[in-house]
Amino acid sequence: MILEYKCNNCNQYFKLKAFAKDRGELNLLKNKIVEKCAHCNTEQELILNNIRAKANSWIRFIYIVALVISIVISIIAYNLIEIENTKIHFRRYSFVFGLIFAIPFVIAVNLVALEKRAVKRFNHYYV
Repeated sequence: MILEYKCNNCNQYFKLKAFAKDRGELNLLKNKIVEKCAHCNTEQELILNNIRAKANSWIRFIYIVALVISIVISIIAYNLIEIENTKIHFRRYSFVFGLIFAIPFVIAVNLVALEKRAVKRFNHYYV
């Protein structure tokens, strides 16, 4: 989760260096947040309710990597197992293929869901 604020002078968004789960925790950590805009070089005191959270782009990258890993593992496992009688062995190993494909994918889906919940929780809680 990335916290960002909008500069009042130049209307550009910048990342906040502090991290908190919600605005209440951010209020406890730093009562007054003074940031200097990197674009127009003006200092401004930030209002906590104007700070927004957005999803981290690394989570999407992890999601895609997990999907690729699960597909590669499934292909390797399928090619390494010699299939003598297709119907019998495919029934026997289909559960294993499903687990190999599903485990990294489920982990990635959970990471994306946790990130979305954290962003929603931060953006809906006002001080």
